[in-house]
Amino acid sequence: MRNRFDESDSGGKGADEGGDCCRRILIIDPDPSSRATLSSFAHNGGLTYPVHAVACAADVPAELSASPLTLMLSSSLGVRDLPLLSTLLLHPSTHVVLVLRSLMGSQLDTAQWVMAHVVLRLEDLKETSAREVLTPRSPGTVTVSSQALHQVIRLASAGAGSDPVRPHLTQREREVLWAVAQGLSNRRIARGMGITEHGVKRHLANVMSKLNCQNRTSAVTVALRSGLLDLGGVESAAV
Repeated sequence: MRNRFDESDSGGKGADEGGDCCRRILIIDPDPSSRATLSSFAHNGGLTYPVHAVACAADVPAELSASPLTLMLSSSLGVRDLPLLSTLLLHPSTHVVLVLRSLMGSQLDTAQWVMAHVVLRLEDLKETSAREVLTPRSPGTVTVSSQALHQVIRLASAGAGSDPVRPHLTQREREVLWAVAQGLSNRRIARGMGITEHGVKRHLANVMSKLNCQNRTSAVTVALRSGLLDLGGVESAAV
């Protein structure tokens, strides 16, 4: 039996009929074989969207940030790539498709940070159409294939008996991160905490290393999402 997505939102309209003719498809998958499979799916699905396929976030063409985008992400993508994609992932016109790969707990490391609109396995592509997967649907709607849901539940259940490993931030690191979240400069943070600007930079470097982030904004985002930082629960002299 075919696993079908709910087609009630599409109204049978094609890509151009839906007024989204400028949309492009961006595929990011480090594995050449599955990247080729995703590209074939997008190219041969009857849509007119241009398709771009790359191995990592650093290879994404800069011009893609200016147009509506359908972003197909493999769950095997490294967590370190996500901060580079934050602008695309958070853009209101981006339609995010998360493709689950193997039945491994490490796959959740990337999946847990991606707010996807469609979640499915690579194998599910054989049982659905490109239009169902790649075109945006009603705002707030998340479509999950039955097999993908089963896989996620199994992964979550397998890890339920063990405590998740979270990085430990020192009190000073949390204070610096809290001040960054308030929009303070390094100079003002240093003055408020009674340390040098070099000390502030050292604390931030430690935080970004622990959270696998490449900039301070991403570090704040990851810390908030993982419960390492509470904007109302850290008192700092930096303000």
